[in-house]
Amino acid sequence: MIRPDTPTTKANPLSFVHITRDDQGEIVSGEYFAVADEPYLQGYLTGMKAARELVEWIKTTTDTSGFKRFVICEILNQVSAIRNHAGPAHGTPNKRGAAAALTSYAVELMLEGVRNFNVNDIDARIAQHGRHTSATANVTSAAINAGSAA
Repeated sequence: MIRPDTPTTKANPLSFVHITRDDQGEIVSGEYFAVADEPYLQGYLTGMKAARELVEWIKTTTDTSGFKRFVICEILNQVSAIRNHAGPAHGTPNKRGAAAALTSYAVELMLEGVRNFNVNDIDARIAQHGRHTSATANVTSAAINAGSAA
């Protein structure tokens, strides 16, 4: 569909995700929407297939490290960049059709998923972030004040 298996892609979570790791297993670079340049309609089909693969991966992969969340965020970041900078939608082969399809399905997933999402989770995270931000600001202010007193 997207990229043939090579030694660097076999261990990647999805066929369209290409992650390069160093000897310690740390990510050194990544292409998170590695699809071919295609005419818009063929690309749209590729994006639909990528969306299906992504959904299956999300549903079946257990992850406690945050790697799944990271990969999903990077996919959405790269898809957004492609949609914003890939040139005209029709006429020249590019990744625009694939990005449009994946975006369309991402919206569907959000609309469907929100039915079961508890906004109290967001409220708790907002409160936690607010406490963290206040604590960080207090430490920073104290450091600045201590530095200017010296």
